[in-house]
Amino acid sequence: DARYQYDTSDVRKEVFSHHSLSIREIPAFVHHFLHKKFGLPVLVEKACLDLVYNLDKYQETNLEASVFAMFLNDEFDSVDLLFFLSVRSIVLEELADKSRRNIIQPDSAASSFIPAKICYSLAKVIFGEENAKPFLSFLRSLGKIFEGRSLENRSIQVIEFLRLAVLEYSASRQDRRQEKAMRAEEHRNHHHHSKDDPKYNSD
Repeated sequence: DARYQYDTSDVRKEVFSHHSLSIREIPAFVHHFLHKKFGLPVLVEKACLDLVYNLDKYQETNLEASVFAMFLNDEFDSVDLLFFLSVRSIVLEELADKSRRNIIQPDSAASSFIPAKICYSLAKVIFGEENAKPFLSFLRSLGKIFEGRSLENRSIQVIEFLRLAVLEYSASRQDRRQEKAMRAEEHRNHHHHSKDDPKYNSD
């Protein structure tokens, strides 16, 4: 999507610079990173085992670990990763700007919380059309989180905002793939029936 390609160029260069790695193979990319960092196979293996152990231990209680585990388990692919990094950049820039202009308290930006009052504008930047399914679905997810909270306590952690955004984006990609597959199947069926129609046979 053109909305986030501009600020993910470094990630793209790193991913595509290793022609043996598929753009969708995030676990292989992580292994390659650890191999570059530690070199010796025994150290690389230990780093991989430590990573898996810690993710398994903390993903139920730590949002950062949970999100990283979702990428490592192939629940998200590298296209989703690029979207995730772009949204993070957008969110952090917006929080810093709002803090400088005293629109939000400086401690909101510093503590990585997004006040509810700017979630809508961020969602509009990220998902575009206000009447589009991803945008509306994302707002519903936010509404469930804010439900029951007082106005002054309506905020969301940046990592939780990012998790909801990438979940919605990934789901919308899946919906588009399914719609495309259905249209292709309808086209094939129509073409098959047309060939069987006597009107289309010259004999």
